[in-house]
Amino acid sequence: TDTVAAAIRPQPADLRLSKVVNRASQLVGDNVVFTLTLANDGPALATGVTVSETLPVGLGYVGHRASAGTYNSGVGLWTAGSLGAGSSATLVITATVNVVGAHSNDAQVASSGQADTDSTPGNNSTNEDDDDTAAVVGVVRTVLHGVVYDAGAGVPLVGATVVVTDSAGHVYTLTTTAGGWYTVTESIATPLAAG
Repeated sequence: TDTVAAAIRPQPADLRLSKVVNRASQLVGDNVVFTLTLANDGPALATGVTVSETLPVGLGYVGHRASAGTYNSGVGLWTAGSLGAGSSATLVITATVNVVGAHSNDAQVASSGQADTDSTPGNNSTNEDDDDTAAVVGVVRTVLHGVVYDAGAGVPLVGATVVVTDSAGHVYTLTTTAGGWYTVTESIATPLAAG
């Protein structure tokens, strides 16, 4: 009898990850919501799928819900499990913005039991279809108000020009209203400069 050796190659599972945030900027102390969508473009069933999703410093974990598997916020790992060809799963994470400034939140497929045709799980890439980033800027609401007086006459000045510069160099030009009052209310990524 003749023996023929045949190599059997397992079919790949092309995993794709996308991530969005509900607000590009948010007041410090308020929440933002990140939504991760994991899709399997096939052709095979993906098994043993995990996604690395760790919140950056400056954001605090509030809660989550996953349509498949479990999420461990302590280690930043979504264990999605198995994902059929042509199907998708979502992970929604709510976080509090704790610090002023930009916060980049990266996620990547960390592992899969099948080869991926166009990306490599767990390689810390930021430009493949199995990873994505969403960013939020923490801002503060600054309220500054005062009254402008005529120093010689001791009376409030109506219609006077007030110029305020914040610590990032942004200039706000205002005009005083009745009673000499001016108010700056602005959500900015840097606090107003003192003085």
